[in-house]
Amino acid sequence: MRMFAYLLVLLSAFCVGFELNRVQKERMKLIKSFSKLTEYMYAELSVRPCGIGELCWKAANIYEGQTKMFLVAVNDAMSNLGEKSFREIWAECCVDKLSLLDKEALEIIVALGESLGNFELSAQLKAIDSCSKALGKEYQIIKEAYPNNRKLNIAVPCSVACMILMAI
Repeated sequence: MRMFAYLLVLLSAFCVGFELNRVQKERMKLIKSFSKLTEYMYAELSVRPCGIGELCWKAANIYEGQTKMFLVAVNDAMSNLGEKSFREIWAECCVDKLSLLDKEALEIIVALGESLGNFELSAQLKAIDSCSKALGKEYQIIKEAYPNNRKLNIAVPCSVACMILMAI
């Protein structure tokens, strides 16, 4: 019975490690997807300027996962545009739908919402481009750290589990 409890503790530690790895991989995927979204927005607005609501609707048909949920939420919330500013709508949707992102990436995307629809087209394109570059850098940092973090995500919970087992 005692051996079964030991195995259960170790198995739980492995599960925690695998879940941390899954979340980190999903975070990388989301940042990459959002970076591609900003590239799409830049290309779309530079060729044919359109409203942000229309742009979000078109992009929601292309992207999937949390990026799509975010775009659909922004598009749905545009009906409240008189009651709330676009900046507030964008920020709320970021917090609600992009929960996997770390603080830095979330701040980059929230900052983009402050200039979308508020300035002339060239300023919006500049903000989109700088957001795209910042997300690209963020993605590279996470991608380079992922192999080491993947090992640590497994090793640390297992080490803690071993210490707990030794203490018992």
